[in-house]
Amino acid sequence: MKASVTLLVLVIASCATGYDPETSASEQTATAQRLIPVNTSCQWIPGKSCYGVSNDGDSIWPTEMGITSVQVLTRSGPDRLEHTQHTFLAFVIWNKTTVGRIFRVDIGPDSAHWRATLGDIAETRTLGNIDFDIGSTGGAGGGPVGPPHPNVMGPITFDTAYLAAVKRYAGVIDDATNQFLITRAVGID
Repeated sequence: MKASVTLLVLVIASCATGYDPETSASEQTATAQRLIPVNTSCQWIPGKSCYGVSNDGDSIWPTEMGITSVQVLTRSGPDRLEHTQHTFLAFVIWNKTTVGRIFRVDIGPDSAHWRATLGDIAETRTLGNIDFDIGSTGGAGGGPVGPPHPNVMGPITFDTAYLAAVKRYAGVIDDATNQFLITRAVGID
């Protein structure tokens, strides 16, 4: 499982293309003010809606909002349905400044749909466009010993300190991805 998660991270990071260093701080601040943060999870169900929009790539990375980078951090989530359904949480961070989505995804067909949708939107937004990038990390497993799985029904609300840490780590991933992409490889660059 860890190998497949690592491969997914590398595949998504390989789709990333640099960022626009000419974006001014005032432009970044104005964009961040338009992006609306969330602190509560929403259940990802294909064909349904979260945050008032359909669960599709445009929910993960909306257009016309000035989003130039998306980082997705995933971690194991609590069980639901009386411990019969394992989940993971996917925190979607826009432009390193805004936790724009927190999806709770059921392990199984819904998680396959989530991962395919994430991969497709990353490719769509980054292919041939040097101003966008995406990074992703994390895993549903949570480590060598599985975490305890409480049963939690309904949305999960996260505190400000936790979400600040999520944004900080997303920024580290974005910076590392950009540094990786500008590193020249002898023989191919």
